[in-house]
Amino acid sequence: MQKGPALGEVLLALFFAVLGILWVVAALGMPLWEGFAPQSGFMPLWYGVILTGLAGVILINLFVHKDGKAEQPIGKPLVVLAALAAGIAGLDLIGFGPAMFLLLLVLFAVVERLPIGKSLLVAAGTTVLCLAAGASATVTIDATPILPPSAANVAAAQSDQAGQVTNTKTITVTAAPGTSYVGVSNTGFGTPSPKLGLGDTLQWSFVGPGSHSATDQTSGLGIFPDTGLVAPVDFRTAIFAAAGAYTFTDTATGHTIKLNVPVAVSPASGSTSTAFTLTWTAEGCTMF
Repeated sequence: MQKGPALGEVLLALFFAVLGILWVVAALGMPLWEGFAPQSGFMPLWYGVILTGLAGVILINLFVHKDGKAEQPIGKPLVVLAALAAGIAGLDLIGFGPAMFLLLLVLFAVVERLPIGKSLLVAAGTTVLCLAAGASATVTIDATPILPPSAANVAAAQSDQAGQVTNTKTITVTAAPGTSYVGVSNTGFGTPSPKLGLGDTLQWSFVGPGSHSATDQTSGLGIFPDTGLVAPVDFRTAIFAAAGAYTFTDTATGHTIKLNVPVAVSPASGSTSTAFTLTWTAEGCTMF
């Protein structure tokens, strides 16, 4: 007399089918693809589809191919569930690749009782194929560059899939209109000194690695308030409202820089009968 499929095997297949459906539903609520790269929901979606499909095949096989064996104990499904729970817990501890390899090794060697050599080979091969086929990490970094023409900010991306992560990106930074930039570092002020006009903005870009300042040593009138020691990476700005020669000092290192703001002449050229207008200050300029 033929018996139906073992209850434990049916329950296990149904569990994996439900788990796969839940993965699919959750993945559909996440971004799947952007540009040429898979997003966070791509791999969970396919894992869910594969898991649901395999569970369906097992259920069909259990009911179509009845072997007449006595109902098997539920211990085997419990071992599978325990291995799955341990694999999920290991994702944060050791990463996706090692956790998947160990889970497959337990399933092949302990549950299916395959030879240890064959179990190691199949588990390793399956893990490598999964990592090569779809594992990826997409990291988006929003940074505010402070020193054209290249970004002074440095950022790096890390992932448990280190071999598939690129953490270097070269970008070009465009200077703001009417703005000049001077880097301040352990080796002094950036050179050469920028050409400034009346009303132009100068940005001090403190790129470190230590704290530095840009202290006005010229006027003594507080036209350019002392920046104080500024920790990297940061910046301060000043607007040069009047023509003159200015000297700034980094109080941390003693390095200095000299800046010249020429008088504005209009027109730029003429004859002995031409009336020239000389402007030595710009209106409405402040430092902040």
